[in-house]
Amino acid sequence: MSYHRKRIPVAERNIENFLLEPDYEPVDIKYEPTCKQRCCRCCIISSIIILVSALLVFILLFVVLPLVFMHSIELQRNLIFQRYINNEEREFTNFQKYGLEGARNIYRDTIIDDEIITLGVWHCLPLALVHEAVEIEEYNYVEALYRSTYPVLLYFHDTDGNRIADINKYRIFRRSFHVITFDYRGYGDSTEGELSEKLIIEDSIQIYKWVRLQTRAEIFVWGHSFGASLAAQMIARLRKENVIPTGLFLEAPFTTIREELQYISVMKMYTWLPWFEATILSPLEKNGFVFKTNESILSVDCPIMILHAKDDEMVPYILGEK
Repeated sequence: MSYHRKRIPVAERNIENFLLEPDYEPVDIKYEPTCKQRCCRCCIISSIIILVSALLVFILLFVVLPLVFMHSIELQRNLIFQRYINNEEREFTNFQKYGLEGARNIYRDTIIDDEIITLGVWHCLPLALVHEAVEIEEYNYVEALYRSTYPVLLYFHDTDGNRIADINKYRIFRRSFHVITFDYRGYGDSTEGELSEKLIIEDSIQIYKWVRLQTRAEIFVWGHSFGASLAAQMIARLRKENVIPTGLFLEAPFTTIREELQYISVMKMYTWLPWFEATILSPLEKNGFVFKTNESILSVDCPIMILHAKDDEMVPYILGEK
């Protein structure tokens, strides 16, 4: 509020007027903030919004999500069994598409607690037998496998793969082996079923016993990472039945899923949390996702070869050494 002087004629300037009328008349003037003040106000509001948003994101990512994971067996299952990474359309019988000669596609049933699961299986002949065949379409795979002088390699793929994913390895393996590889339940075109460590091991045991009936040759087992844990567990279980393969190859194995998860990039952002073990690791073990390769390997009687790259970014070399 400010004032300006009001002029009064001299004749009217008497004592009464002087006393009754003020010398200044009030005038309203609107306050306009400066650009600098408006900018400061905007900065303060923006900062508050950013801080609140950051706090909400933090709570969502590091509090809510771990708590949801803790109580959701489906989220835990999807973390362990990463089928979604390699789930594009596949042609499991079109060997010509993949340049794979001398291979056949088979489907084998496993029965666990009256549940029938059909697993997709590939059998790749040794290259020497392929070269000997005049017309591979008419080759007798059953006879070749049963009477073969070549050993058999039973292959376990990684958690994000299927029986097509490691086709380049088969090209190397078949220089010396019959290669038999299969998809776990829910993988590839195998039957959907409950995905659990225990049930996949049961399926694997039945596949091994089926292979044992198909050949008189030696049987080796090869497992890659996640598959290495499954292979070691299967052989440990078979030992109780006095069934022992000729040898075991462990490619990039980890000790336990508890230790492996701490090196996965998506999990590293949670390892510093005080509640990481309570909300992530312990619930996995509670629901049977343990994959303790380090314990299973103690019950493996056949020779073991461990292969691991020192620059492996998925499964650290130190876990292979351990």
